[in-house]
Amino acid sequence: MKKIIVLFCIISVFAVFIFPEDIGEINNQRETIVKSNEMSLKVGFSLPTVGWVSQNSKGEVTGYTGFNLGLGFSARKYFEPLRTNEWNGHWDFGTVYFLIPYLGVGAEYLTDSGFYFGLGVIYLIPYIEFGVNF
Repeated sequence: MKKIIVLFCIISVFAVFIFPEDIGEINNQRETIVKSNEMSLKVGFSLPTVGWVSQNSKGEVTGYTGFNLGLGFSARKYFEPLRTNEWNGHWDFGTVYFLIPYLGVGAEYLTDSGFYFGLGVIYLIPYIEFGVNF
């Protein structure tokens, strides 16, 4: 089991730091920076489960803050402004049961229609996520 977790962690780090540029070139799809008025709400099987947009001074989405199914607070911050048709690396932090803190890192792929899927690790525990941004 430890070998599987270590392998997943290595793949996650590889996906966050190596694949973003390669996948955009291979797919040859148009990538655009997401503005906060385009996708201001995130709902899905992820952390946060329901989240509201955080933005920079240009109105670009830089993260989401909200609540999770573990009865806690969650925040997701992207390494760069959120883009469609591209892997977006992020780090997560928050609480479960309002008291137990967590930290994580991962990557998600966001489509033009707002659907996303991704993978990551929280304290070396791998997870898969999916949902939609409104």
